[in-house]
Amino acid sequence: MADTRHLAILKQGVAVWNQWRKENPEIQPDFKGADLRAAMLRLSSLKGLNLSQADLRDADLKGADLWFGNLRGANLKGADLRGANLWGADLSQTQIFQANFQGAILTGICILDDRIDLDSQTNFTNVLCRFIYRQANQQQRYPLDPNVSFAPGEFARWIQTL
Repeated sequence: MADTRHLAILKQGVAVWNQWRKENPEIQPDFKGADLRAAMLRLSSLKGLNLSQADLRDADLKGADLWFGNLRGANLKGADLRGANLWGADLSQTQIFQANFQGAILTGICILDDRIDLDSQTNFTNVLCRFIYRQANQQQRYPLDPNVSFAPGEFARWIQTL
């Protein structure tokens, strides 16, 4: 359940939120199941946060730092994640219909058992994704060989086959 105190800070705007995060690095806010539809979170510091099952439909997450964030089961339909850093984020069972990941960092994301909901309008143009994990806790790396990475554009083609 989302912490209402932290949601109130987040809803004051990105500048207030990012300053609060800088001043309170020991606090790990929980936004599980939060209603963040159409939220303006551009350039926000959401590093390592629990956003599982959150409603982020049509949210502006351009350039947001979602490094190692838990987005399992979140709804990102129509969200704008251009240039966002999702390194190591858990996107298992996430809905990403019509989401825009153009130029985002997706290296090390987790797509548990290849379960992710996307469509032909989900944009993966110019994403940086060297590898992903197909099981939780950074298990079952893909491509399997640690010396091999997705070639430019290869991840975008691969994920569309799921």
